[in-house]
Amino acid sequence: MEELIKSAKDFRIIPNKVEHSSICTVTGIEGEKLNLRLDLSKKEIAEGYIKEEIVEVFGSTDEGLIYFKGKVIAVNGTKLEIAIPKDFTKVQRREYSRIEFDGEIEIKEDGIKTHPVDISAGGIKFISTENLVIGKAYETSIKLKNNLTINCETVPIRSYQTEATRNKYIVCSKFKNLKSIDRVAIVQYTFKELMELENKLNG
Repeated sequence: MEELIKSAKDFRIIPNKVEHSSICTVTGIEGEKLNLRLDLSKKEIAEGYIKEEIVEVFGSTDEGLIYFKGKVIAVNGTKLEIAIPKDFTKVQRREYSRIEFDGEIEIKEDGIKTHPVDISAGGIKFISTENLVIGKAYETSIKLKNNLTINCETVPIRSYQTEATRNKYIVCSKFKNLKSIDRVAIVQYTFKELMELENKLNG
């Protein structure tokens, strides 16, 4: 676990109040304790971290994403001490985990009807009644199953048809102008969905 954490990068930390989520930097590991520094855009974010509460930590390695929950041992401004758990989850080799998505997606242009296929923190795949323009940014609203609505832009990078979709188009798109807090929310959402699926398969 220690070696895996040392090799990871792009850490994100999510407290109980998700609006206080932040990117963070690992400053050291002491036994079963992880030292982190919050890389804040606003000082108020640090107020969301409370001693004894459980936080979620995400990081990426060459082998995939890692995820674990840990208890906050101490808080000193933007510096945190987190208890390292004995186990962790490592998910996929891709930069962001992609899952089937049964939430809602709306392209804010007249005449375009959509149905989601899958989602990751990097982008979303959906079925469209119109052949969208590759490279164009479309204003988009995405509603997760937890009722969180994310407003951003989606940029189609691939569009194609299959016999199953007939007169509709499968659109693979990437996010543009996605707020950091919204990207963290999608990462958290996809991890929880993956873990629920894994628990069902192993149950």
